[in-house]
Amino acid sequence: MKLLFSGSLKFFGEMKKLKEKLESSGFECILPKLRNGSSSKEIEKIKLDGRKKILDLKDKRELRKMVKIKKWYYDQLRRCDAMIVFDLGGYIGLSVAAEIGAAHILEKPVFFLEKPNDEGILALIKFSKNFKIVPKEKLINELKKLKF
Repeated sequence: MKLLFSGSLKFFGEMKKLKEKLESSGFECILPKLRNGSSSKEIEKIKLDGRKKILDLKDKRELRKMVKIKKWYYDQLRRCDAMIVFDLGGYIGLSVAAEIGAAHILEKPVFFLEKPNDEGILALIKFSKNFKIVPKEKLINELKKLKF
């Protein structure tokens, strides 16, 4: 089963840990692709610098790279079996909300690790048969229940 992760880059280190745990249980996991193949150290530097934006939107080359990364992500979403939303503290940013919306349209199973703070996303969870809040410690058992 192929699982695609969605979440803020500020959680990237924690995502990698969960990815390793899931892979050791036999799941194939895909993390969000980072600009220029940014490493965890670069992400930490961005977080420490307090920069909210990773790229300069005036730089057309950087913008093209970002569009390519987004296209890659949505291609992965079409091919995956389920999405894991890494929403620590209930945080869901705009990009993640868009990814969740696309997963909803594609009728993909989506597992949220915590209850989201966003009212719109909570409404989707309430009314979607494919969306579920599942704590990390119960995730593997819930994923094994999926049938493809």
